[in-house]
Amino acid sequence: MGIIKKVLILVIFFSLTLLPTIVLAEEPSPITSEASQSSSTVDSYDLFWPVFAGKTMDESMYPLKLVKESIGEFFAFGDLNKTKYNTTLSEKRLLEAEKLIKNKSYKNLKATLDSSQEKRQKALSFFQKAKDNNRHLDQLKETMANSLNNQLKLLFALKLQVSSDNQSLLDSSINQVKDFLSKFQ
Repeated sequence: MGIIKKVLILVIFFSLTLLPTIVLAEEPSPITSEASQSSSTVDSYDLFWPVFAGKTMDESMYPLKLVKESIGEFFAFGDLNKTKYNTTLSEKRLLEAEKLIKNKSYKNLKATLDSSQEKRQKALSFFQKAKDNNRHLDQLKETMANSLNNQLKLLFALKLQVSSDNQSLLDSSINQVKDFLSKFQ
């Protein structure tokens, strides 16, 4: 009886910590201009719940976070799940960038934004593989478009919070997200 409880606890622990988060898609609202974003406030908690920043590149425990994420991706079986998982990680990197900006710690901002772009690229790659295998992708396409729209909203809001030196980094990320978004509409 004791061994069954231990195995059950391990299974529950790994399923809660390592499997990708499934988020239901909402209707994507297209982003038309930077001006439309600057007039409204953006709450990243509402945009990306249940995803949160956690540790950032500035913190010593960050490499452990990356190991945990690598294990999570390993256990995300199939192209569809890997697409969702990498999309979630790209959102997480943007939330880390937001945390760095709030803490006025700009040293790792570029690396964090680059990592977000890398995760978006990975998600697109897995999406293309699933598309090539003639999978039904309408819901995933909506989820991706919604995520990218939310990422744009956050990037526009972050751009208003940084100096002109760092705005070019955010402009680059905004253009990259817009490019990805065009592939899902």
